[in-house]
Amino acid sequence: MIASAASLSFDRTSGSYPVGSTIVSTITVGSSDKAVNAVSGTVSFPQNLLEVVSLSKSRSLISLWVVEPSFSNSAGTINFEGIILNPGYTGQGGAILTVTFRVKAAGTAGLGYSAASVLANDGLGTEILQSRGSATYQLTESVPAAEVQPAPVVETKPTDAGAPPVTLVTDNGALKQPVAMVESLSHAPDGWSNDTTGTFNFALTDDVLAMRLLVDDQPDSVPTVVYLPPISSRTIEDLAEGVSYLHVQYKTAAGWGAIQHYKLQIDTAPPENLTVTNLGDNVFGFTAFDSASGIKQYEVVVDGGESISIDGNRPLYKFTGLMVGEHSVTIRAIDQAGNILSRTETITITEIPLTTTKDTSQETPIRSLFGDTMTLSTSVVVATVLVIVIPSLILLLLTGLLLLWSWRTFSGFKKRLHTEITEARMMVHKSFTLLKADLEVDIESLEKASKKRKLTREEIKILKRLQANIAVSESLITKEVVDIEVAADR
Repeated sequence: MIASAASLSFDRTSGSYPVGSTIVSTITVGSSDKAVNAVSGTVSFPQNLLEVVSLSKSRSLISLWVVEPSFSNSAGTINFEGIILNPGYTGQGGAILTVTFRVKAAGTAGLGYSAASVLANDGLGTEILQSRGSATYQLTESVPAAEVQPAPVVETKPTDAGAPPVTLVTDNGALKQPVAMVESLSHAPDGWSNDTTGTFNFALTDDVLAMRLLVDDQPDSVPTVVYLPPISSRTIEDLAEGVSYLHVQYKTAAGWGAIQHYKLQIDTAPPENLTVTNLGDNVFGFTAFDSASGIKQYEVVVDGGESISIDGNRPLYKFTGLMVGEHSVTIRAIDQAGNILSRTETITITEIPLTTTKDTSQETPIRSLFGDTMTLSTSVVVATVLVIVIPSLILLLLTGLLLLWSWRTFSGFKKRLHTEITEARMMVHKSFTLLKADLEVDIESLEKASKKRKLTREEIKILKRLQANIAVSESLITKEVVDIEVAADR
């Protein structure tokens, strides 16, 4: 029995599309009563009727992609697998991946999941997928634009002056049908905006006799609002949230030309559910949801300092160079349309715990706030040598010398003590020589690294402390040995 019902579906499940047009469909996940942690699947489509043009992750809930989304037009498959960080996702219609298809031939095209999985955010990875959605599209033969003549709503407008020129293609002197050209400074093509008012400019020449426009949510509609004479600019208010299209078509003496479908993407809502997760070793993860445009980046400000930008696709960062203790951190989640959600947290920076050395060749680099790339185990080993190993060995050597001195004071066996001290001095000298050789290898490694790259602040401090500690330790141990020998001769 499944404890929770999760589903994978498509946001566009049906429709009729001519050959040569595009179909934009988003793979979505839904779970009403248990948070989703991981999603994976393989979508199958008829490769003889459809081909994938592009995959978009811009609106995706996925924080970390285990396998980058990919497609094969020869096999007719789309593959994806990713993770949603804590606290997971609960809701319906959460975007995972947006697919753009191109219609190759007429027929009935069905989409489905040949493999799929949805795991719960319960610490156990419980499978909660219960239903797999499907989609069916009717693909028709393309119809020349000149033959499509819907009854237009005519608006007569004066011709605007100063319209930008456009070159119409000619073939042996014969004028071809013009291709509509649209430009907008407020709404970039295929980009997101938080402005519901847009101004659009149209490229016209004296050959353009009329034009027609339409704004709707379909990617391949034929415009019906006719402007006679044509206009060179139009400001449109109250653009709808989400994805819509401005359809533009010009008419010359050769007839109605090809239609341009200008994609509009509007998102006025800020991200939601911004959380900060302590992953240990001073590494924190940032998570926010934006069901419309998707998260573009995070910004972090520590103790009122400079803003640090973090890629929204890899929101894992290690805080380095900070004093141990509490720090005030302001995190901002910014979506693709520029909307911002901000919150301030108090995080605690701790000393990195002692760990065993391991192979770091396969570790994922983590960028620090200073822009340095380092692995956790490298800094742990060096810090361990500096903080624990050196002081422990020095303390051990001094304790041995102190015990020898006490034994000499209470035993009265001067000759034997002298012999033992001589042996102890040789042992201490040999031990320190070995320790010094090992530490000099570490120092040499850091010095070589400094010639290839800029050392981090932590590494520079460690290098200086290693060099200073060797000199001080050698001087201290030598002095103590000499003092004991002098006392023994008395």
